[in-house]
Amino acid sequence: MVAMVEARKGTKTFEEAVTLTGFGKYNLFVLLATGSALMCVIIETMNAMFITPAARCDLELSLSDQGLLYSISFFGVVAGSHMWGYLADTKGRRKVVLFSLISSAITSFIGSLVSITWLFILLRFINGILVGGSSAIIYAFAGEFHDNYYRPKVWIYFEYKEILLNKNNTTELENSSLDEK
Repeated sequence: MVAMVEARKGTKTFEEAVTLTGFGKYNLFVLLATGSALMCVIIETMNAMFITPAARCDLELSLSDQGLLYSISFFGVVAGSHMWGYLADTKGRRKVVLFSLISSAITSFIGSLVSITWLFILLRFINGILVGGSSAIIYAFAGEFHDNYYRPKVWIYFEYKEILLNKNNTTELENSSLDEK
């Protein structure tokens, strides 16, 4: 009985264990890896701003096709979000993020070779579904390795990075629109 009580004194909750490990090189590695994965997600969803001006001429896109091309990746992210959440919980976050990013890169590569409008838009939709797999999971994955003190700071770092990437994309879009006039 005494041994059982002493054994329980040595046990910690998950949050206590993460707090005891502190913040070190491993946390920085997790931050770098998940930050890079999040950057891939942002670039994949926002790259329509760079694709559309060239695709407009090459694929002879109508105005409605251009609007669809701008938004179709986001529709894909929303369409696949529940499936990816379920898979992340049942199969593991790391496996799902790796599969999502690799398959998204393959789909983007195939899309770069396509010259048929409807197929290109379909591939962008599929790419949105695939990249959506790592979109939300990255936040949970990074949060698991940080205690209550560092977790909000990690998420703020991610949001700051996302704001900067989106601002850069918007500036590039404005500059390309000015160049066309």
